[in-house]
Amino acid sequence: MKSFKELMLVTVIILPSLFLFSVAADLPHVFVVTVGGLIGSMLIRKTFKLNDRSIIYTGVMIFVMIVLLDYMFKLDRNRFGLISSLLRPNLLVPMTFYAAVALTFFRSGKETIGVAAAAALVGIMLSGDVNEFDPLNTRLFMFTGLHANMEMFFFVIMVLELTIILLAVSYSGRIHQNIVRGKAIKRILLWGAVITVPLLTWSFATLYDTHGDVIRRFESQLMRIGMRKFRYNQRKVFHGGDIDLNRTSNADMIKNQQLIVLRAATAVAPGYLRGFVYTEYRNGRWYRDENTDPKMMQSKQNGGMLASKLFSPGKIVPQAVSYEIYPTSDFSSDILLTPGNSRQLELIADRVSFTVNGEFKPTEWEQDGGYSVQMSKIVFPSAYYTPEPPDPNSYIAVPDKLAAPLGMVLKRLELECDLTAESSDKERFTKMEQWFHSKFKYKLRDQGNGETDPVLWFLNKTREGHCELFASSMALLLRKSGIQTRYVTGFVCNDRHPSGRYYVARLGNAHAWVEAWERETRRWVLLEPTPATGVPNLKSEWNTASAWGDRFQQLFQSILLGLRRGYFAEMIIRVASELFKLLLDLLWNPVVTPLLIAFIGYRFHRWRRNRHNRRDPGRKLSPEIVLLSHEFTLFEHKIRKLYPLIPEQATLVEFIDELKGQGAPEPLIILLNRYQTVRFDPTRQDNDDVEPLIKAIRAAKRELKNNPIRVKK
Repeated sequence: MKSFKELMLVTVIILPSLFLFSVAADLPHVFVVTVGGLIGSMLIRKTFKLNDRSIIYTGVMIFVMIVLLDYMFKLDRNRFGLISSLLRPNLLVPMTFYAAVALTFFRSGKETIGVAAAAALVGIMLSGDVNEFDPLNTRLFMFTGLHANMEMFFFVIMVLELTIILLAVSYSGRIHQNIVRGKAIKRILLWGAVITVPLLTWSFATLYDTHGDVIRRFESQLMRIGMRKFRYNQRKVFHGGDIDLNRTSNADMIKNQQLIVLRAATAVAPGYLRGFVYTEYRNGRWYRDENTDPKMMQSKQNGGMLASKLFSPGKIVPQAVSYEIYPTSDFSSDILLTPGNSRQLELIADRVSFTVNGEFKPTEWEQDGGYSVQMSKIVFPSAYYTPEPPDPNSYIAVPDKLAAPLGMVLKRLELECDLTAESSDKERFTKMEQWFHSKFKYKLRDQGNGETDPVLWFLNKTREGHCELFASSMALLLRKSGIQTRYVTGFVCNDRHPSGRYYVARLGNAHAWVEAWERETRRWVLLEPTPATGVPNLKSEWNTASAWGDRFQQLFQSILLGLRRGYFAEMIIRVASELFKLLLDLLWNPVVTPLLIAFIGYRFHRWRRNRHNRRDPGRKLSPEIVLLSHEFTLFEHKIRKLYPLIPEQATLVEFIDELKGQGAPEPLIILLNRYQTVRFDPTRQDNDDVEPLIKAIRAAKRELKNNPIRVKK
């Protein structure tokens, strides 16, 4: 039985540090789970059995609880400094608290006091690294006022915690007779420590307050060193920035082309996923429209526990098609990548702003929660539908120094493609795309001589270049024709996973294209001037290992997405469904299936061999004894057919007694007793005893076959 006094000691030790960390980190679930565990331990007074299995199960349960709750209640990493960012307090502190509580279910003793004290000290140390920040607590908003005096709050809790630990250890020692009453020296040391700890803590706090600037500069220097190391080891891809046509793709992008940046769970390839839109071109660079003020999208709270939101540029209405997009941890973008005809978005964010050109920027977005895009139907490819119609003076500008040279190229193009002023926009788009596809080649190479604009150099000199040059050239030529255009960058997502359940986009699928306003139909259309060899249809040669590895990553991401949005019931169904699909795919896999069948066959063979051998524990049977056991098993089956009333679970001794009771012949009883003696007496297991017994059993089997014993009913 547990000691209620020691459980109370554990509770008193843990509570101050637990409260401090929960407020400092704004993570109320750590406090709730820990206190709930302590209450449960007090209600269950009988200790659990401590063995390997119970330890493993408890450890797994703690790990799963920490990970799931961390994904549901994210820690704002700006709340803590460098040390805490390295030690991951959102994982380390809950783990120590949960482990201390879990130990109280198994035993009651000095160990529980020690582990509780260690957990409290870990919580105190990492809570002391909290930053001065704004906004303050959003979950524990009722304690926001404590942050105004965070240093004093931390000082009081630390003094209280250290004093409680000293007193608790002393009291626990007296319970277990480790400290003998009446020892004056030990009492002096104990109370000396109780008095000294607050004084030392106050001294360090005063020192920090007096020389805080020096200490903060030293900490900032350490943080810069640490962040430089992080950046050196980081391979995160950032999407965005201005477009410079004077350079080719950087070496890191070419090297990491196979790096997956996002996954899209849909039955149909998403195709072109728009990111940034550029409207102004000058000096070989494209620039975004910085003068357009983004607007806030309409939002609607969903019913999930963590309440993801629906966002829409206009009125929120149900859409017919929806699919999920999961950015990977190696990819970062300020703009959501979406198809051109997206109407609504679902994600965990405070708000989402959008521009007239269809750039969606989330604020306080939980990226590991992914996002869903919703639309009336899948259109491939599609352009963004606003502004509708565009202002006559927008999307039409061409740099003055390029106007004349582009006019000459346009005349040559119209002559070669048989275009006239009466040609429709659709005809012009189609023939211009064909002209680029047939007259130009896709190639990664440097453009220009440093003086000539890269677009003119591409059109008049090399006729070779990357997708950015194709899209820029077509956009400027269309503008010269009087057609409004905009330059778009993003990714082409059409690499279908072997399972057929989702598509991936890799870094090598980054692309640029054109959206133009078709005046006859009064709509924006997507144009692809890049030849087919240059459109990034980068598709990996999936092997068994990479396909299954990515499949499990996608499944893990989709589960986390649902958990982050609070759809717990849906996640249970999804996990069961996905596991069933994985099992079916596994059974039909040409590589895994033969291996699985071979493994099952091997295990079945081992089971049958062990079953027939009936090995004695701790002793290897000789081949003669194995043969004897096999012959007796066959003999026993024949006897049971003649005496069906004998229970199947009967031991050999019970089997012989049952035969005696049912009037079996005396020679049969003698033979069975002889087998029992030889089989289970190691001193009788030599060839002189075993071989005659085997012959006798075989002879008895033949006798039963030829002259069956008449059994009385």
